[in-house]
Amino acid sequence: MNVWLCNPFDNLPEEGGRQQRYALLGRELVMRGHTVVWWTSDFSPATETRRPFPAAFVNTDGVNIRLVATAPHRANISFARNWFRDACQAVDAGTLARPDRIVVSLPPLETAGRAFQMRTRWHCPVVVDVQDARSETRPPFFKHLRPVLPVERRTKRALQGADGVSAVSGSLLERAVKNGTGDAEGAAKAGELPEDAASLYPAFAAFVEGVRIRDKAPGSGLFAKRMFDLILVLATAPVWLTLMAGTALAVRIALGTPVLFRQERAGLAGRPFTLFKFRTMRDGEGTDEERLTRFGRFLRSTSLDELPELWNVVRGEMSLVGPRPLHTRYLPRYNALQARRHETLPGLTGWAQVHGRNALSWESKFAYDLWYVEHRSTALDLAILLRTVATVFARDGINGQNEATTSEFEGTQEKET
Repeated sequence: MNVWLCNPFDNLPEEGGRQQRYALLGRELVMRGHTVVWWTSDFSPATETRRPFPAAFVNTDGVNIRLVATAPHRANISFARNWFRDACQAVDAGTLARPDRIVVSLPPLETAGRAFQMRTRWHCPVVVDVQDARSETRPPFFKHLRPVLPVERRTKRALQGADGVSAVSGSLLERAVKNGTGDAEGAAKAGELPEDAASLYPAFAAFVEGVRIRDKAPGSGLFAKRMFDLILVLATAPVWLTLMAGTALAVRIALGTPVLFRQERAGLAGRPFTLFKFRTMRDGEGTDEERLTRFGRFLRSTSLDELPELWNVVRGEMSLVGPRPLHTRYLPRYNALQARRHETLPGLTGWAQVHGRNALSWESKFAYDLWYVEHRSTALDLAILLRTVATVFARDGINGQNEATTSEFEGTQEKET
């Protein structure tokens, strides 16, 4: 397992001193057979000087040390920003393997936020190691002001977003959990670590090994999403009912009967449902390219063929926003990450659709779907709907490359490592 540790201000083993919590944790993880990368600052707060070490080296304990450029006057912010940049560049270049676990100390707050971005990017759990349950002190300049996003609120978000929360003392852990994760179902895994040094690091390492990513349960937040959909659909009913009636008449004249195209698609949790669309192709033999009529191309370019899916929304089988529903035959072809697109209702439009629609590769579509699943909210749905209007008017990404629509998804080939 590849474990990343992030504590910018602990002492390195080569520096000595008492504050070596992450150095000892790294050594324990290496002894257990794991690969450990410790990201820390190139600026030593103890000596207030640059650390006299290479930017990357392996210490005597077998821990891969990575020094991150840090500005002394804005240490927390600059470290977190540069850590994220350096980490992404190293993984993309192949010089570092993507992490299986990320452990960040709290404080500082900024590193937790960047760790959550990495979790979305690489789908790895994040452990927040609480060293102080109190909110970080505001700089003197802000003590008489009320910031838009108070430190207390950001602390709570950091704890709520963690997959695991660890602390040395029970009282510290209790305060941290009470402040952030609560005791609701699906809360972060909490680990109370022993205070004696002989037991602390084996227990800490075991806790890190046991943490799993805390995904939203399939259908979580469904009630609010359902209310949002129904309110918007009913409020705009006169408009889309008029458009549907006119389009149905045009399809009847141009293509005959049946007016509607029905197909089984996979919905929430992979459950099948019948999708309704307006026909865009002639019946008979031939490829999609040959059967797709000029009138059908117009319907697709304007997305008018999708209007009957509003009936699926009313029935609760779809949402206005979500990953596009795909054929049920694709279900066994998904890998573990791609299958997570079924953790929410499929949608008429989605995050992938406003980033290229059918012009995207399957891997890009699934990456956008996963991002949406992990960040879904009413505000995001509203933003996607507004961007969809612009995308439809621009008629971007209607067809795949050299295809009438898009190519068949055959599954993702796993790369050998």
